[in-house]
Amino acid sequence: MAIYSYTAYTPEGELKKGSQISSNKADLHMILESQGLTVVSIEEEKLTQKKQISFSFGKIKLGDLVMMIKQLAVMIRAGIDMGEAISILQVQSLSKRVRTILAEVLKSVEGGLTLAGALAEHPKDFPDIIINMVRAGEMGGHLEENLDRLAIQLEKDYEVKRKVRDAMIYPGVIVSVAVILGIVMSLFVLPKLVKLFDSFSMELPITTKIIIWFSAFMQKYGVIVIVGMFIAVIGLRIAAKTKYVKPYIHRIFLTIPFVSKVSRSFNLARFTRTLGTLLKSGIPIVEALKITAHTVENVQYRQKLEMIARESQKGISLSDLLKAHEGGVASFPPIITRMTGVGEKTGKLEEVLLYVAEFYEEEVSSFTKNLTVIIEPVILIAIAIGIGVMVISIIYPIYQFTGQMGK
Repeated sequence: MAIYSYTAYTPEGELKKGSQISSNKADLHMILESQGLTVVSIEEEKLTQKKQISFSFGKIKLGDLVMMIKQLAVMIRAGIDMGEAISILQVQSLSKRVRTILAEVLKSVEGGLTLAGALAEHPKDFPDIIINMVRAGEMGGHLEENLDRLAIQLEKDYEVKRKVRDAMIYPGVIVSVAVILGIVMSLFVLPKLVKLFDSFSMELPITTKIIIWFSAFMQKYGVIVIVGMFIAVIGLRIAAKTKYVKPYIHRIFLTIPFVSKVSRSFNLARFTRTLGTLLKSGIPIVEALKITAHTVENVQYRQKLEMIARESQKGISLSDLLKAHEGGVASFPPIITRMTGVGEKTGKLEEVLLYVAEFYEEEVSSFTKNLTVIIEPVILIAIAIGIGVMVISIIYPIYQFTGQMGK
């Protein structure tokens, strides 16, 4: 048995996409045709992702989690036994880490544990939101629905993170290439020109003197500078993950123009979608707030949500709690407090939160597109100015010297 994704046309001419378990492509093709569908394509799904959010070691990647949850939902809905479903996922996975973890999960399930209990034994790989939504689904008898919601939640997280990451790749590559070219020029090209300038019996422009000084400095301390930059980058990355430095860095993210908008919208999208999904899955609001606080990446927002979760135990409404915490760098805009209040009054809080999540996810998408559009020309102009100054600083003294020689 395997899981296949298919594309087909309905009798009404509408394009339909879906996933279904079958023994092979031919059988699935016959099943779909018997349902009146015109099959366009059928492909076997593999539990892997070509693109991942990060190079993480010893942890199941987000892309693999999305595929795992989606495929598990399909198999549970098809009536396949939990143990067999996990076994199929294990066989289909192309990730060694996923196969190892699923083997342990399968062993626990066959030993009598619930799926939530088996996943809880691996907190490093399965975050609280997965464990709690699976547990709520098992207790309420609607596991497949919760798995569907969870797959949507994780997929949205994956897409938003991917957009932010992709927006930063191109500017990062340009800056890195510019720095490398600058180092190469200062170590190998400029020293030859310095000898030429030393032979000139004339006053050099200030920019030319700066270039000569920089070349001499890099010749003498270049190795130390490069090693120092490398150590500094690694040191900052390590320090940024510590509980002492991380809050300050995350505060800076929420104060830098434009970056703050992306960071704030990203975290508010995560907050509203996670909380809405948890509430829709039947998890009590106090517990849902605690789980949501741990899924938000910015420490400033996480600390506020942890405070709100504690205060919610006193019976205070969520809209009042959010309104009380509107200020500060980790703010909750009026649109969230007002919409939350409307959701509480109408009894549709989870639906309202998911609607607000769509709004902020669209904002992140818009910001990341604009970020690329704005940063790209700024970086190119800055590099062009730098190259222009360097070229003029080199050419101008040579031009002056040849002019004097002509006289």
